[in-house]
Amino acid sequence: REEGWRFIDDQLQSESERVVIYSSFVLGLTPRAIYAQRGDLFTSVNDVYNVKRNVLGRLSRNQQLRQRINS
Repeated sequence: REEGWRFIDDQLQSESERVVIYSSFVLGLTPRAIYAQRGDLFTSVNDVYNVKRNVLGRLSRNQQLRQRINS
């Protein structure tokens, strides 16, 4: 599990991406809650949604991640 999170963390490109992924999938926070806690990183709740959508899209296209999941 730790290795999987390290791999994902290596794919993230900014602090805002790290905050969104950790807050969403480890803490179980909604984009609205993430924005409320870290408004310093985001311009709006929609910004949090956009970051999350972009990261998940990028991860879903990552061939190394797909191989890890399928093995």
